[in-house]
Amino acid sequence: MLDPQLAKMRLQRLADNVFALSLILLISNVELPAISSEPSASEINALLMANLPEMGVYLLTFAVIAANWVKHVELFSVMKHVDRSLMMQQLWLLAFLMLIPVTNQFINVDDSQTLILVVYSLNLLAVGVMLWLGWRRLANHPELRIEGLDIDKLQARSKDTLSEPLVAALSIVAALHSSLAWELTFVLIPILFAKRHHLEPLKKRLSKQ
Repeated sequence: MLDPQLAKMRLQRLADNVFALSLILLISNVELPAISSEPSASEINALLMANLPEMGVYLLTFAVIAANWVKHVELFSVMKHVDRSLMMQQLWLLAFLMLIPVTNQFINVDDSQTLILVVYSLNLLAVGVMLWLGWRRLANHPELRIEGLDIDKLQARSKDTLSEPLVAALSIVAALHSSLAWELTFVLIPILFAKRHHLEPLKKRLSKQ
């Protein structure tokens, strides 16, 4: 028998741990270059330039995971409790999330392969869609959300969550053109994220006036 309140608390705790572990695994993928005991300025510059692409992918992936964590916190801030279907859907979200450091490592190995770029984009697309489905379930099941939320605003919030999955889908098309076009596509994610309001007024924005 499922205790809805306990299930929400345990699921939220698990999600925070998975997000944290994903970030830890992400930084562990960054390999420190070998540096001589007394490197010259030219050697340091060469090492920095050689590792810029890897650091760029790291920062990009960090921004993606961080943006999804914020949206996940927002989701749970308006969630009253969970049912079995929502719990399983959230577990799928965490499963795809844990794959991000793996697909990120593939890019660090070889970012010139179109298939690797597409797999990474599909991974982000799956995470975004799973998060969107969580919002959709809250919109369609009032018993799962806190009282006083405006359904129209909640549905609008659900559509807003599709921004990152749409960027991921667009990046798949860009990857078929070039790796540079693929990278530039993800610049949209921090731009879209910057336009979001702060987390604290979320309930007020979704509440009935």
